[in-house]
Amino acid sequence: MTNGYTSPSARGYDTFYQYAKRSAFVARQWVVGANQLGASEVGLIRLENVPAGHYSHPPVSDYALQYIMKGNCHANIELGKNKFQGVIQRGRFIFAPPETHTNYEVCGPFSVLILGLKSETFKQANAALKSDIGTNFKALHTTGFKDKLVQQLAIALWSEAQAGNPLGAQYADHMIFALAVQLLKLSDRISAQVTKSKPLDEESFGKVRNAMEEQIGKQVTLADLAAIVSMDVYQFSRAFRARTGQSPYSYLLSKRVRKVEGMLAKSNLSLSEIAYACGFSSQSHMTSAFSNVHGTSPGAYRRELPG
Repeated sequence: MTNGYTSPSARGYDTFYQYAKRSAFVARQWVVGANQLGASEVGLIRLENVPAGHYSHPPVSDYALQYIMKGNCHANIELGKNKFQGVIQRGRFIFAPPETHTNYEVCGPFSVLILGLKSETFKQANAALKSDIGTNFKALHTTGFKDKLVQQLAIALWSEAQAGNPLGAQYADHMIFALAVQLLKLSDRISAQVTKSKPLDEESFGKVRNAMEEQIGKQVTLADLAAIVSMDVYQFSRAFRARTGQSPYSYLLSKRVRKVEGMLAKSNLSLSEIAYACGFSSQSHMTSAFSNVHGTSPGAYRRELPG
C-alpha cells in the first residue's frame, strides 16, 4: 500500500522509529490522511505489528489519540504533576496532550491507530456545545479508556482515509468534529466519576502494586489487598480505580497476562504450567484473558514469536 500522507514535521510520529532506533521496522507502513488531518502534525497513522521492545515518542504540537488494535503495552506518560502508568489493553485508547514525551514498552506484536487532533478543533467543539467543560482532559490523559463511539469514529476515519477519501473533505471534517465533541463529553463524565473517590496516594499504591507483583502466581483476594492499606474493600476498590482507571481485578489480570507473555517467549513450559505459574485458575482461564488482550491464543502467540 502506498502512503497517502506524510507528516511535514521532522518531529512527527512518522519519524519516531528513528528516535527509537528501530529503522529495520517500516514505521510508515500504512500512513494515510483524511483531508484536514493533513493540517495536524501527527496526521492519521496506522502502525502494524510493532515488534516487542521499548519505544519513546517525541513530543508533537497536537493531541494524539491512540487506539490499541492488537496486543498491549506498558505506558508511562509524564504530565507535570500528573502521570499515567499502567498496561494499555487492546480496545482501549491513550490520549496524550501536546508537547508530551510518552514512553511505551510493547509486549509482543502490537498494532496502533494514531490520530492527531489540533487544539483549535476542541475550542470549536466546546463553543458549539455552549458549555464550560473547557479543554482540560486530565481525566482522559491519566487513564486508558474505552468508548464505543470514539472507537467507531476512529475506525470510520481510518477506513475513509484508506479508501482515498471518497466521501470528500466535508465528511472528514464532520467526523473529526464529532470525535472532538465526544472526547469533551467523555472527559467531563469521567472527571465527575473520579472526583467522587479520593485516589490511593503514591505510597499506598506502591505497596499494593508490589504485593501484586510478589504474589502474582497466587490467588490474591480483594480483602488481602485492601488490608495492606487498612481500607475496607469498597473504599479500596474506589480509591484504586480513581488512581489507575481500572478495578484491582483488571489491573492484576493485566499484570498476569504480561507475565504470560514473558514466559511464552523465554521458557519451554507447557501452557498449563504457565497458567498456574501466573496465578490463573486453569489454562482455559488464561487463554480467555490472553485472547481478550491480544486477539489470539497463547499457543498461536508463541508460534508467531521469532526464533
